[in-house]
Amino acid sequence: MNSSSKDNYGLGVGGLAALRDTRACGGNLSELRVLSIPHNAFYGNVPVEIGKLQFLEILELQGNNFSGWIPDQIGNFKSLQVLNLSYNFLSGKIPRELIGFGRIRVIDLSYNKLNGGVNVDHGSEIPVEIGRISELRVLDVSRNSLTDRIPKELAKCRNLSYLVLTNLVDGEFNAFVGGILKKYCCSQIWRFYGLRELTLVALAGYVE
Repeated sequence: MNSSSKDNYGLGVGGLAALRDTRACGGNLSELRVLSIPHNAFYGNVPVEIGKLQFLEILELQGNNFSGWIPDQIGNFKSLQVLNLSYNFLSGKIPRELIGFGRIRVIDLSYNKLNGGVNVDHGSEIPVEIGRISELRVLDVSRNSLTDRIPKELAKCRNLSYLVLTNLVDGEFNAFVGGILKKYCCSQIWRFYGLRELTLVALAGYVE
């Protein structure tokens, strides 16, 4: 494999700036498999041009200073297996487009400022379509400002081994009301056969 073809499979520090060049996204980067730029000082919005990397399998942007909403164009990654956007300043909703990743195994959106946005009107700020992700192993949406209920459809993710739903509102308690502790979902939690860690700190509501 020559050096030019290797560059198509992995892109590290400094790579995100190139995404704003549409010619790069449509040409040399079009078959990129890995975009990993963790723990740098990138800031601003995650560029919508990132959606042109349709073959991306790993996207790691954690530990930067990205802000704004998670772009809907992220749903173009049909082969994505790892999505790590943790430790940024992202806000707004968890996009429903994210649920298009049939092969995704890791979703880490922790330590941001996600607060649900338009999904509030649909009954849950974690999209109910998450139950379609059969290969999901890790889901961490902790330390955001998510409220409302935890969708019972989450119980369909039978391969989950790491589930963290601890959230902060006003820095004190988990804002999820009822949710997974109520009867409709509590009876389903034991279907996570491989679950190794379950963190549901300070949920409100009652157990039936």
